[in-house]
Amino acid sequence: MLTRALPAAVTTVLLVLAGAVLLHQPASTTAAGRITRAGAQEVCLRTAGHDVCLDRGHVDHLRLAGVRAGDCADVTWSGDLVVAASLRSVVPVSC
Repeated sequence: MLTRALPAAVTTVLLVLAGAVLLHQPASTTAAGRITRAGAQEVCLRTAGHDVCLDRGHVDHLRLAGVRAGDCADVTWSGDLVVAASLRSVVPVSC
């Protein structure tokens, strides 16, 4: 009896933990953006009324090499502030 109940109990605990993790994730927002400056060491963009400049580390992390000033992008960030650390993705799109 115990051997049958143990997998069900473990599954229940794992599902509850997964639900708690998902509920704890900060909400994400996606908005249209435009690259305002693109250089070897920095990329700047404007989205949702905010200007954000990304240093080389963020540019590499978000895979933004090759973008040009004037390019459009879908920008996703978490939390309430649009800052470099809150950006989750910047996906180039056609304007």
